[in-house]
Order: sequence, then C-alpha cells, then structure tokens
Amino acid sequence: MRKIIIGSLVYGVLIIAGFVAYKLLYDGKDVNIDEGNALISKIENSSSTEDDFSQEQEHSHEHEYGYEQEMVTTFQNIENNVEFFVASLKEENQQAFTDMFVPEQYSKDMWEYSDDPFIENVNIKFIHALNRNGTLVSARYDTSTMDGYKTTREDSAVSLTLVYSDEKEATIKLKLVLMGSEHSNKDNIYYIENSVLDMIKEIKEQTK
Repeated sequence: MRKIIIGSLVYGVLIIAGFVAYKLLYDGKDVNIDEGNALISKIENSSSTEDDFSQEQEHSHEHEYGYEQEMVTTFQNIENNVEFFVASLKEENQQAFTDMFVPEQYSKDMWEYSDDPFIENVNIKFIHALNRNGTLVSARYDTSTMDGYKTTREDSAVSLTLVYSDEKEATIKLKLVLMGSEHSNKDNIYYIENSVLDMIKEIKEQTK
C-alpha cells in the first residue's frame, strides 16, 4: 500500500513538472512590461539630471562611468531587452523604441516608408502599426530560443508573441545582435536587427 501511495505521488509530480515544462516551451514566458517601464524611467531620469552632475566635473565622470557600466550589463541581458522593447510599444515611447534598433536598418526603413520621415513622424506611425493603434495588452516570449545572459554569441533569436485587446496575436522573431562599442567586446549590447517594415507586414498578415 505504501509503495502504491509513493508511486502515485511521484507520478503526480512528474505530470505536473511535464505540464510546467510544456507551458514554458510552447507558450513562452510572460513579458514583464512593468519592469520594462521601470527601466525606461530609469534611463530618462538619469538623462534629465546630467546637467546637475556636470557642475561637479569629477563626480560627473565617476557617475557617468558607473551608469554606463550598469546600462551595458542591463542590455546584455536578453530578457531586459524584450521587456524594454514591449514597454516602448505599449507606452508609445518613441525614444526608447528607436534606441532598440540597429541605426542603419532603422534609417533605411524610415526613408523607404516616407520621403520626409521627420515631418510625417514616422516613428509613431511605426509604433502604431506594431501595437495596432494602442491595442497591445501583453506579450510573451519563447525561452527555448533565448541565450539568457550575454554569452560569447554575437546574435540571438527570440520568438515574441504580441497579444492585442481583440484577442488576436502575432508572433515575430526578434533578431538580436551584439554591437555598439569600439573599445571592447565586453561593452557591446543587444540591438534589434529586424526591419521594422518586415515586422509590420508580419503582424498585419497574422491579425487580419
């Protein structure tokens, strides 16, 4: 009788563990948008106080170096990048959104989309196309394609599913690449290499 009870308990634990693993593998992990917003706010608050620090030159340099190292570490973490990106979409933060992309590719998309992208405010148009006019409510990402914390790889792919208020979903594969510093590979951070226009096209096709 005792063996039967123990066997049943072990079997039950295995079933639960298998279910959890299945959910993580196929449903992905929820994106913590609040964490993304907190990171955006931290960057904005630091930028707004730069003038105060510049009054004390030595202290300013120490603060700037420490802050830069902290941000490098932050954006070498794929999860932080995903949270930051989704938060920029949901909150329609243009600066945070554009900062995520490889500059050359983003600029190419802007000029392909419009003859005068600055007058037409292409940034917000891109955001509205991706968040479907503010209807983005949540997101999840596939942990099976993630490297987690920065490794020696120069790129990584993350399967990101955007969920909208009309219950439609769209899954895009974010192509993340390490780049950004000429001083040392240790200072490189992740940027999104995707074409924004391609991402918009994928979302439109999946949410018809």
